[in-house]
Amino acid sequence: MKDRITNIIILIEIIIIILAFIILPYFKILHFEVINMIILMATAIIIFWYTFETNKIRKYEQERISLLKRPMINIHLFQHQKIHSDIRLRITNRSNDFASCLVNLTASINSENINIVLPGYYGDMYWNLPYNDSSEGHFDLREMLRLSGILSEKNIDNLNTTNTRTVVNSISEQLKSKFSIESNLEINFSVEVFSFNEYGNFINYLPKRYKFSFAKHTLIPEITYAEPYFDFNKIPSWIENEVKKKYLNM
Repeated sequence: MKDRITNIIILIEIIIIILAFIILPYFKILHFEVINMIILMATAIIIFWYTFETNKIRKYEQERISLLKRPMINIHLFQHQKIHSDIRLRITNRSNDFASCLVNLTASINSENINIVLPGYYGDMYWNLPYNDSSEGHFDLREMLRLSGILSEKNIDNLNTTNTRTVVNSISEQLKSKFSIESNLEINFSVEVFSFNEYGNFINYLPKRYKFSFAKHTLIPEITYAEPYFDFNKIPSWIENEVKKKYLNM
């Protein structure tokens, strides 16, 4: 890559010098001082551009090397094929070292946040993953809404049926009534994973977002085109102080 940039720079400088000798005589200003000044200016511009490009390459290489030392985790939120209210989370370790993960699941309805208190989903438990291994957890929308205080015990008892479509439709009716929503009811989910390996290297993955559409009975991933960025020195605010002291020496 650097050799290619160097060759391009040399070619550009040669072209500038040739153009100077071709164009300047027509304006009768072909003097040694003028040519020398043009060459110096062109050289300064090219050196600045070369420095800028090499710094970008150096930063990319440093981030790539640092990333290889850190946990590489795949996150996948999906639903049971037959039980539509059963939401599942699978975390897979793709790095060469043992990794531990903390999960922070957040949700909202009509821009109103839901207090998630599901064990293992609000940074309270570790998901331990050997190399090339997965860990999977699941929760039911009824249980999530009950623990969050959105639906009462009485509401949940009325949803105890084996017909999954009836369950989802009943949840939808109760939520629409509670939040004054007439149509297009959705629960927005966001999954953030903080992972660290046995060497103390850690990484905070950007949240993956999904929405559960009650109209379609489907969990839909949100497609984003934002370029991922990893801040290796940042620990999210939801990580407990005990974790920082015990595992991260902070």
